[in-house]
Amino acid sequence: MKIALKVMEKINIKIQLLHCDTTNFSVYGDYEDSSNGSTIEITYGHAKDKRDDLKRFGLGMITNQCGIPLFAKAYSGNTSDKESIIKAMKRLTENITFPDDVYYIADNALYSEDNVKSMGKGMKWITRVSSTLNLSTELLSSNLKFITGEDSRYSFHETFANYANIKQKWVVVHSIEMQKRKDVTFEKKIEKHMHKAQKELKHLKSIDFACEDAARSFVERWKQENTYCSLEKVQISAVSKKQNVKRGRPRKDEKNHHLLCN
Repeated sequence: MKIALKVMEKINIKIQLLHCDTTNFSVYGDYEDSSNGSTIEITYGHAKDKRDDLKRFGLGMITNQCGIPLFAKAYSGNTSDKESIIKAMKRLTENITFPDDVYYIADNALYSEDNVKSMGKGMKWITRVSSTLNLSTELLSSNLKFITGEDSRYSFHETFANYANIKQKWVVVHSIEMQKRKDVTFEKKIEKHMHKAQKELKHLKSIDFACEDAARSFVERWKQENTYCSLEKVQISAVSKKQNVKRGRPRKDEKNHHLLCN
């Protein structure tokens, strides 16, 4: 941070955007725990490189819009991104005075109720809202009016939300190219589900059930497991079968076993 301040004294670059991010690195070796509170701990954590078998350490960094690092800090391998990213932003703000129009930009790790409250109304930031929030789920499922941007491949819908008691502007972005990819993926998904459902239905039609309720119960289960499909008509027929399958005409005292099949 001291080096960054010296550079900023020599090079007059207006800081408009502060890009914040964290990552972690896997390491080899035993790395016995020697943490005494003043050093980071090399330990197991969320493996961004998919190497869950290795211990790791984290690194947080904040750069300006030109990519000049203003802050960097190492973290223990099990440190939460949501916690480390807000701590880094606050640490930087405490040591460097920025203009009022500076925006912090970060990924979804920044967007949590605690972090939004912590930033309050004094910090400006841009991030991605989690799609699991009830507010965003309702918004994405609504019939929105989009405005085409300068690049015709993208259109936007703006609205205001109040999350964690902080007023925010939310922007829903629609991409034509992404919609095309999603349509292809959706068609493949439907085709896969249809093949599986037809296979299960064929097997279901070959089963003899002891009673009509059992047959209908299986049909309802099939409907619940195959929400992409629907049955226009279900017909359950009663059939009679000999209790003991033997050649020739059944004896007068031989009982028939009644079954139902669909």
